[in-house]
Amino acid sequence: MDRSCLRSANPGRCGFFLLGMFFMLALASWTIMTSFQPEIIETVDIPSDGNPEHGYSDSTFDNVLSRQASHKQRLAERLQSRLGSPLDTGAVKLPVDSNSDRDEDGDSPDNEQSFERIPTFLATMQYSFVDVHPDANGEIPTMDFLHACAGPKKLLTSLGTIMTKVWADVGGNIQKLTAKYESDPSRYASIQDIIREDVKNGVAKDDTSAAMAVLWLKRAYDFVAAFFDNMRLGKVPHTAAVDAYDATLAPYHSWYLRPIFYGGMKMLGSTDEVLSAMAVQPGDERKKGFKVNAFSDAEEYTTALKELLVILDAFIRKNGLNI
Repeated sequence: MDRSCLRSANPGRCGFFLLGMFFMLALASWTIMTSFQPEIIETVDIPSDGNPEHGYSDSTFDNVLSRQASHKQRLAERLQSRLGSPLDTGAVKLPVDSNSDRDEDGDSPDNEQSFERIPTFLATMQYSFVDVHPDANGEIPTMDFLHACAGPKKLLTSLGTIMTKVWADVGGNIQKLTAKYESDPSRYASIQDIIREDVKNGVAKDDTSAAMAVLWLKRAYDFVAAFFDNMRLGKVPHTAAVDAYDATLAPYHSWYLRPIFYGGMKMLGSTDEVLSAMAVQPGDERKKGFKVNAFSDAEEYTTALKELLVILDAFIRKNGLNI
């Protein structure tokens, strides 16, 4: 290693050298810490026979099986409502703004524009926030919510290293909360139940508590929602991510962590690359109208997500946990 700066009479040179070394060490530490995050299981593995020896009681097995069947039914209904039928991908007419001279694909619009309705990743995930329904008291079902949180893993981690770093934190928190739920499903039926338990026991503000896992999971999805909203507004991925980060995660990150995120967001791909990641089939992103479909699905996804985040944010603040 060149130690000339340490011997130099120029303190500025030495200062920049030491700052650079500190930044490199911080980046290496962050990479090492996140690289050991455990892999998140996106769906619940259910023994085919419901044998209690496999870790499930008969009642728990029935409940999980029923929940997954319900999810599959809601997925089919969601596709049917958006596509006409799960197998119908025929032409769909969408209204075009009459004040626009040209549509977003560069064609001159008529009163209506006709193009194929193309399924996108956000519309065809097995689990989505669209399918998470709080009860009359605003209680959010724990496993419905956690399954939905795990849903976009493939999409987010395909967008670049920085999204993979975000997912490492998301995945760890999902696993922690899943383990909490499975320890006593009736006791932790809602996400709020998990927070209440930690508040009652006086551990909610501990860094390793389940309540803190909920808090950071909420913050991560604040970022995800803001990112997709910014993309829909026409911002390129780098700008969409930076603006989303500034509004959500940055205020809670330490001064040495922020430059790592800002640097990582510069590596995000183009809008076309993000759209390609949202395609269900290779080449779908090149079809006429795909961008309209993708951003329409993103709007539906983030609208449902933000409704849940508002509920969680209010509950977290009520318990003084927005620290």
